[in-house]
Amino acid sequence: MQKKILILFLLSISIGIYSQNNTIKYNASTTKMLKDGSKNGTLSDINNILLNSTLDFKLTFNTNESLYELDELLDDSINNKIANIFYGASKKYYINLSTSKFILQSLAYGDLYLVTLNKPKWVLTKEAKKIGKYICYKATTTYTTVNSKGSFNKLVTAWYTPEIKGNFGPHGYFGLPGMILELQDDKLLFSATEINLSSNKKKTIQKLTKGKKISKKEYDNLNPPPRKRK
Repeated sequence: MQKKILILFLLSISIGIYSQNNTIKYNASTTKMLKDGSKNGTLSDINNILLNSTLDFKLTFNTNESLYELDELLDDSINNKIANIFYGASKKYYINLSTSKFILQSLAYGDLYLVTLNKPKWVLTKEAKKIGKYICYKATTTYTTVNSKGSFNKLVTAWYTPEIKGNFGPHGYFGLPGMILELQDDKLLFSATEINLSSNKKKTIQKLTKGKKISKKEYDNLNPPPRKRK
């Protein structure tokens, strides 16, 4: 019953024409069970936590800029700590289309980084569906992850609407001819739940300036510091 209520909530898009900011709120959830290769049930426990945990993020934007960040931090329970890590609660994304500045601010291994991102290379399709009151079109892109088990290609599927001016979206994705209202990044699903549009197109967007500047490749190759012997 709770899942049915959640699905109905995710499909409910509200419009606030008197908001002082252009904002879209997204609910982050997981769409699949993680692969359970554990004999002691640890991964199964994590699966259950993530399948029953969601987070809310907020995208603030004007004509040229956007900032994507956590909307509200969960309490400090162990279950919520796992969800915060999985959904990237500490990460913020700043996009500036006029200056081609695409930045991820991320806390990793105790250090704060400013990571330079690349613009996604999208494949547009004619496939369409309706999200709330908006006609949305499907686009896809891919990226590669590398770990101890090898190299893997991940698929990202976005549904964007040209009916909302802006080329932004959740989780650091942008560059489509419209606003992304739904995005699936491997096992993560981001769904728009609230849209607030304003006539104030010159609203200032907070820039991300704190952190050590590194490339995306350097960020992907970060390793935890060695443990000190007692």
